[in-house]
Amino acid sequence: DLDVGVVGGIAGQQLTALERIKEERILESRNLATAAREIEAFQDEARLAQERIDLATRRLESLRTERDNAQEGRIRISQQAEVPFNPSEDRRLPLAAMGAAGGFGFSLFAFTAFGFLRQRYRYVADLEDEPTSPPVLGLVPQVAEGKIEGDEAAQAGVHQIRSLLESMAHPSEGRVIVITSATAAEGKSTLAAALAASMAHAGRRTLLVDGDLVGQGVSSRLSARNLHGLSDFVSQGSKLSDEFTHEVEGRKNLELMPAGIAEGFEPEQLSNRAMEDLVHGVRDRYDAIVIDTGPILGSLEANAAVAQADQVVLVVSRGQNARLVKIAIDRLHRFSAAAVGLVFNRAIRADIERSTSAASVSVRSRAASRQASEQAPMSASA
Repeated sequence: DLDVGVVGGIAGQQLTALERIKEERILESRNLATAAREIEAFQDEARLAQERIDLATRRLESLRTERDNAQEGRIRISQQAEVPFNPSEDRRLPLAAMGAAGGFGFSLFAFTAFGFLRQRYRYVADLEDEPTSPPVLGLVPQVAEGKIEGDEAAQAGVHQIRSLLESMAHPSEGRVIVITSATAAEGKSTLAAALAASMAHAGRRTLLVDGDLVGQGVSSRLSARNLHGLSDFVSQGSKLSDEFTHEVEGRKNLELMPAGIAEGFEPEQLSNRAMEDLVHGVRDRYDAIVIDTGPILGSLEANAAVAQADQVVLVVSRGQNARLVKIAIDRLHRFSAAAVGLVFNRAIRADIERSTSAASVSVRSRAASRQASEQAPMSASA
């Protein structure tokens, strides 16, 4: 019993000590909370004081700036002016003359430098003088609305191109002739249609293929944009059938394979294998296959067609950038094109008369063409 009482007394003492410690901690926490509130109040006062200091600083800088501007705006006389004894010399006219001469000289230099850096073909002689360029097959004059059929000089130029191509070809098999250019809108589609018509007129069974799946210039010229053609041939697994070729009305020996109307077809789908299958399927059926493509520098169709060509005709229109033409020729050589020839398109009449191709045009034809050019304004072929 004595031990139990002792233990109970000790426990009571400890409980009392713990309660006292608890009360002390509560008091300390209250004091800390009070101190935290006081610190927060001091921080708010410090922020307000800093804002007042910043405002005062900006105001002080503004006052200093206004003071400095006021001092600089004042006019001070540093020295009295001297009275001249003789009239001063008026140098405005000489200086104006020197400025005009300098401006004219700089303009002339800039114009000459610009022409040197951006060389363009103006005449067929510019092409013929290039030592590394392929041979020039001929030239076609500038005709109204791209209608070569109504211009005798243009027809004579196309017939000469066809004659040279035939003389360079192997008569044992159907010839594949690809018509391309360095850039768009150089008249290649017009030339392709005219060249195919010339071959058909000469008794050659000819197929004209619109391989320009973006521009579709040949299909538009012959009103065949809604007919089956090249894209349908590729979409159906390169199986050649008569539904892809169509007779050209009023043209004996001439058939057309339009660009086609395959739904969802993209030009990227025209592979080298598909073009190889096409050429293999039509070689035995035609004496000549003329393929119009897009520009060689920006067309996947041209790359695929050139690889299968026996002859490549690069159309260079008057005013074309010489650098682009040289790049296009280099691209054709890289594709190992069998034979490359140039055709100068949209030539002026004087250039035709000076050219060696003028020998193939009769005096009557030249006179009639000159009279027509005087009566109607000429525009570039499409």
